[in-house]
Amino acid sequence: MKHWLLVLGFLVIVILGGWFWRYYTAPIEGRVGAQQQIQSAEQRITAYNYFFDLYGAIKSYDGALKALQEQLLQVSGPEEKDRVLATIAGLKGQKARAIEQYNVDARKSYTIGQFKDWSLPYQLENK
Repeated sequence: MKHWLLVLGFLVIVILGGWFWRYYTAPIEGRVGAQQQIQSAEQRITAYNYFFDLYGAIKSYDGALKALQEQLLQVSGPEEKDRVLATIAGLKGQKARAIEQYNVDARKSYTIGQFKDWSLPYQLENK
């Protein structure tokens, strides 16, 4: 009988000890795991490309807005003018959201922001 109690007590101690060990080392393991994930080659390449793609999209909004401004000078009817103005307003909103996303992600220096290429601007202004 004592033999089984010793085995049972030993198993309880081992299980509880393992649980306590995992509990107390979880913050360290979490930080190490996060750092490994953040610094992985796939993450670096994805983040690097992400900033170039987002910056390119913002620049393409500039080109589209310029073309629409030129088109606005050539339209004659009020309905067509309203349509072009609505399109301009929509594109300005999309551009503003993209700029805000770029700026927010660029400030994430612990994660994605550290992989933004130095040749890209740190922050963008919505003009």
